[in-house]
Amino acid sequence: MDYSSKPVLSAAAALLLAASALGVPVQRDTPAERAARERMAREAAESEEREMTLELVERYHRSGEPREPRLALAQIREDFVRLQVVNNEMARAVSGGGQLDFKLVAKSASEIKKRAERLKLNLALPEAAEGEKPPAAPTPADPEQLRVALSRLDGIVLRFTNALHAKGVRRFDAQSSARLRLDLEAIIGLSGRVKKSSEHLGEAAR
Repeated sequence: MDYSSKPVLSAAAALLLAASALGVPVQRDTPAERAARERMAREAAESEEREMTLELVERYHRSGEPREPRLALAQIREDFVRLQVVNNEMARAVSGGGQLDFKLVAKSASEIKKRAERLKLNLALPEAAEGEKPPAAPTPADPEQLRVALSRLDGIVLRFTNALHAKGVRRFDAQSSARLRLDLEAIIGLSGRVKKSSEHLGEAAR
C-alpha cells in the first residue's frame, strides 16, 4: 500500500491552470464577490452544523443518552481526524518490512481504541443484529500475526472513515448505520488485541 501524500488540485485550481495554459483571460473576483462567496460558504457550514446537531439530538433522545450535542459534534470531528492520522502514522511505520516498533504500535493502538470508543458513544449508532456480529479474532501471538492484524485494522479504519466522510453524520439508513457500528466495534476490539500483543512481544524482546 502506498502511504505517500499526493497533492490534489481543486476543480477551481485546475480550471485556472487550464485557462492560463490556453491564454484565456482569467476573470478575477472583486473584493465584494469574494466577500459574498465567503459569506455563502460560512452560512452553508453553519446550516450543516445545525442539521448535524439536530440529528444528534434526535439520536440521543431515541437512545436515552444524556449527551450535549454541540460538545459531541466537536468531539466527533476531533476523533475522526485523529483516528485517520494515528492509523496512517502506524501504517507507514510498519510498512517497511523491518522490525516492528512494539512501543509505537502499542501507543498508536491505544489511541485508536480510545478515539473509536468515543466515536461509538457520540454517534449513537443503532445496535447490529446479533447474528451479524463477527466472532472476535485471537490476540496475535508473534510479530507476523501482529503484522496481519495491523493490516486488517488499517483496512477497517479506512472503510469506516471513508463511509463517514462520504455521507457525514446524517445521511445513513438503518443498515449502513449498523455497519458503521460494527466497524467501530471491530476497531475497538482489534486495536485492544494489537495493543496487548505488542506490549507482550515488546517485553519478550527485552
